Amino acid sequence: MIFDNVNLTEQLKKERLKFPSLLSEVNDLLQKSADADETVLKRLKEEGSNNDISTIRLKDEDAENIYSIKEIEKICITYRLRFLDSKYFKMEFPYDAVIRINEFEKRYNTKIQRFKIIAPNKAFDLEDINQDPLLFAQLGNNTFYLLHQWGKDLAWHRKFVYFPVRNIYSYFYFIVALAFLFSFSFPFEWLQVQRDNEINIRIWFAMHCTIGFFFFSIFLGAISQTSFSSMSWKSKYFNE
Repeated sequence: MIFDNVNLTEQLKKERLKFPSLLSEVNDLLQKSADADETVLKRLKEEGSNNDISTIRLKDEDAENIYSIKEIEKICITYRLRFLDSKYFKMEFPYDAVIRINEFEKRYNTKIQRFKIIAPNKAFDLEDINQDPLLFAQLGNNTFYLLHQWGKDLAWHRKFVYFPVRNIYSYFYFIVALAFLFSFSFPFEWLQVQRDNEINIRIWFAMHCTIGFFFFSIFLGAISQTSFSSMSWKSKYFNE
C-alpha cells in the first residue's frame, strides 16, 4: 500500500534489479582484479626467467628506485642480509606489494618475470648444501627496480654486531682488536713484571691471544657452519 512503511532492504533489491548490467560489470571487474592479483602472487612464488626490460625508458620519478648489483651487495654484506629470488621468501607478501607490482606493470605495459628479495636469513626457507624485506624487479644489465618495502626498520646495532662476519678482513680486524683489548685490560699487578717491560709483555700476550682467538673462532665457525656475508649474501644455502 502507498502508506505502508518502507523497508530499505527491499527497496535496495528493487533498485539493483533495474541495473543488472551494472552489477555484472562490477562483478567482472572484481573478478579480473582478483585474477590479476593471483597471477602476480604465482609469479612471486615461482622461479621465472630473466626478463630484460632495460630498453624501457623509465620515468623520472622511477629512476631513483633503480639500484645496481654492487649497491645491493654492499648493503647485504654490511647488514648480513640475503638477496635471493622471491620464491625462497617463506613469509606472506603484503597486498600493498601486489598493488605496486600491478601499477608498475600497467605503467610500462610489461610483465615482470623475476623478482628478488633483500631480507635476513630467517625470512627465507634456506636449503641445506632482523624481517625487513625489500622487493625488487629484475631489470637488465644487473640492475634492479625497488618495488616495495615493508616491515620494521633494521635495528641500528645490526651493522656493528655482524661486522666480524662481513669478510675475512673484517674478521681479522675484529680478532686483533679483541686480543689487544683483552691483553691491555689485565691489571698490571697480575703481570708480575717490571714497569719497563709492561708494554712489551702486553703486546706479546696480545699477539698470542690473536692466534688463539683466530683458530678457536674458526673452529666454532666450522662447527656452526657459519660463512662470511661476502660469500653467502646471494646463496640459497644456509651453509654456503
